[in-house]
Amino acid sequence: MADTRPPYEFNARALLDAAPDGVFVADANERFVYVNDEGCRIVGRELAEILSMTIFDLVPGSDAERLRATKQAMLERRAQVGEWLLLHKDGHTVPVEINACIQPGGEWQGFARDITERKRLQEDAHEREQRLQQSEALFHAVFDLVPVGIFIAGYDGQTMHANAAATRIWEGIRLVGPEGYGVYKAWWADTGEPLKAEDWAMARALRNGETSRSELTRIQCFDGTLKTVLNWAAPIRGKDGEIKG
Repeated sequence: MADTRPPYEFNARALLDAAPDGVFVADANERFVYVNDEGCRIVGRELAEILSMTIFDLVPGSDAERLRATKQAMLERRAQVGEWLLLHKDGHTVPVEINACIQPGGEWQGFARDITERKRLQEDAHEREQRLQQSEALFHAVFDLVPVGIFIAGYDGQTMHANAAATRIWEGIRLVGPEGYGVYKAWWADTGEPLKAEDWAMARALRNGETSRSELTRIQCFDGTLKTVLNWAAPIRGKDGEIKG
């Protein structure tokens, strides 16, 4: 049976015109001969204006030497991918990721993706990380200034932090999980009974959500000395009411 379908015609120009990335084509003299709609949008210029310009007209002067080096690499038949700044008509620069090559006849071909939003998200993430680091530094500074011993454990009971006062009280610190709380040796002051790992107020806070106040205990420090301390503990709950530490 004969194929009666009409022959398929591939319209490369229409495909490039509608491409989501900027498409820039320049001749061997580096003058633009084609730019699609997205390319025009990226640099904020009409096509006619861009076609009167060269590649070097769209990059900051500080990148000219880099562009010359990139040209040499492409003349050696090596495609180049990298981040660049393109000059927008209103004077600001637009960050783009460009994949470019030079064809054997000297024609430049480049695909430019606007990465403004990506850069903004990266900058926001960097700022959040800096604020977090500053917050943690402030927390630790205040944490170590508090004159009472403080231990902080995660939701699983693993001791994560102990301040300077806690280190001084115990003459040392062991960051352990619930099964290791027994390394902190202590006795109830009123009965003399030893505290088991699960008897510690922090263990009960994590296990049962208890808040304990002024539990008088006799402790044996890591250097062997004995001290009497008041022990307090409370669970840390999240917005959902679940115990987080």
